[in-house]
Amino acid sequence: VARQTADLSFALEELKGLDKLKSAFITLMSHEIRTPLTSILGFSELISQGFCDEIEEQRQLAEEIRNAGRQLCSFVDDLMEYFQWFSGKEEICIAPMRIDRVIRSAEDLVAERQSLKQVKIEVEQLGSPELDGDELALVKVLQRVLDNAVKFSDPGGPVQVRIGGDEDTCQVDVIDRGLGVDPERRDALFRPLEIAGDLENHSQGRGLGLALAQQIVHAHGGMIDLHSEGVGTGATVTMSLPRVGVASSQVEEPAVEETL
Repeated sequence: VARQTADLSFALEELKGLDKLKSAFITLMSHEIRTPLTSILGFSELISQGFCDEIEEQRQLAEEIRNAGRQLCSFVDDLMEYFQWFSGKEEICIAPMRIDRVIRSAEDLVAERQSLKQVKIEVEQLGSPELDGDELALVKVLQRVLDNAVKFSDPGGPVQVRIGGDEDTCQVDVIDRGLGVDPERRDALFRPLEIAGDLENHSQGRGLGLALAQQIVHAHGGMIDLHSEGVGTGATVTMSLPRVGVASSQVEEPAVEETL
């Protein structure tokens, strides 16, 4: 009886955890979809009602509508991609590659944000860039990590990328000197749908980028981690990948408390 009671108590706590995550998911979906849709509908209504006669005003509102649409598409794409990796439906294609080429491709994808914030990305190669991996999948990882580093950096601040490791492991460190992270909230950054800050503050992210990056890195048999001394001290994201690709393409299933 005591054992059954303990098992039931454990199962109840698991269900409470799942219910909490489902509530967070619904809240996040509502926020991330409603916010850009409100902008799209509001600005398009201004144009359709003839409140903006000047070409320049119309152009500015069209730009706002486009940005809101991009934000909405980005969220939906990240959400769908995360669940594809999480469910094991995505597979990695292991082949010889160079991590420095991955970094250059990721830089190109964050160039617009980098230009707006005038952040300089500095790449330092301390070890061999060669390994076996899925180049396209790892570009997605570095894109998200670099995008976060640029987004949370002060305008004009540097972002450093270091390629290192040893003969068995390739290591990439992405270092920024921006917003930083409260150490108590570090682990939450890798949990799907958990947000580092206030839900209303878009700059804090939506809890999908690093969770997706973790799924892809784990599929390679690697590890990804984040270190920060605290708010205002910057952050370092470290990714370690085996130089010889793993045979399995299945994503390691996360613990129960991290799932929906």
